[in-house]
Amino acid sequence: DYNGDGLLSADDPSVKTAEDGSFTVSGTISGMGFIAQTDETTVDTSSGEVLDDVVLKAPAGSSVVTPTTTIMEEAGISAEEVVAVLGLPAGVDPTSFNPFAADSDPAIALAVEKVSQQVMTTVKSIASAVEGGGAEAADAFSLAIESVVEVVKEKAEAVAAGDQEAADVAIDFTDTASLEEITQKVSEAIVE
Repeated sequence: DYNGDGLLSADDPSVKTAEDGSFTVSGTISGMGFIAQTDETTVDTSSGEVLDDVVLKAPAGSSVVTPTTTIMEEAGISAEEVVAVLGLPAGVDPTSFNPFAADSDPAIALAVEKVSQQVMTTVKSIASAVEGGGAEAADAFSLAIESVVEVVKEKAEAVAAGDQEAADVAIDFTDTASLEEITQKVSEAIVE
């Protein structure tokens, strides 16, 4: 995404992933991240669901694109910060860890994929509600992911400033209070 607009432009390199989600893309500008845009043919292999109108991003140097890398890229936070706030296993590098790789530790892979599924379930639920209010699907997804990103960013900043310990700010996507914090961000964005 050479111009940073989040859309496929004429000069942006692009490729359709293989059926297993693998891809190779190269461009003429180094140090760029990348974007994955789903369509009606995209199937989430872990859930079997069709994922249309989902945009995921990855920072420069990434070899995978996930909800976690999207949060990193959008919030401008480090791998260590997102690991702490999302409660991922210590030592996991979200920019390269593939829970579906044959050599992945099964327990770590399960923990990472569980967080990814919780993030996406939260985002899809919020997006569905926003879409039910009359928004276009892509706009609803964007608003939902931005709300999650904002909460993660605030928590990462609190840890970085030394205001709170990582264990105290980790988001539990199964906890009502955490979900209310995210939906509050959606409400604030809709009012604006």
